[in-house]
Amino acid sequence: MGIDYEDFIQEFQSRPDHTMPVRVMSFMALLWQVLILTGVIVPSDSLPRIIPIVLYNGEQPWHVPCDIKETILMPDPVSRFIPSVPNLLIDELRLSVHHRMEFRNQAAWLFGLEQSSGPIERFELGENLNRWMGKIRILSR
Repeated sequence: MGIDYEDFIQEFQSRPDHTMPVRVMSFMALLWQVLILTGVIVPSDSLPRIIPIVLYNGEQPWHVPCDIKETILMPDPVSRFIPSVPNLLIDELRLSVHHRMEFRNQAAWLFGLEQSSGPIERFELGENLNRWMGKIRILSR
């Protein structure tokens, strides 16, 4: 029985990259390979979960498939051999983040900052972050 943990792979993109499905699959395979080669896991163990996340903040909408299976053409008789390696796309500029909402994590705060329209909103975001961080400190005591 192997170790039970999961890993996140984050890829930051500022423009659509049509090689992303292949890159995500490669990143995952390489991470598992390193874990095996370094003895963190043994080949007979189950592989740890990996959640690939693509954080995109480009101006144009992301139209790249989020699963490699959408990029591989194969006839029906052998289509069951097509790998499926989905990734979670977070399209920051099209994510609805209202600057007055309560931010419960740093990612939401960062997305709000990127979507802010001026110094007043950025100041309010800073105040919200300070309040949130104060709550975190109180909870951790």
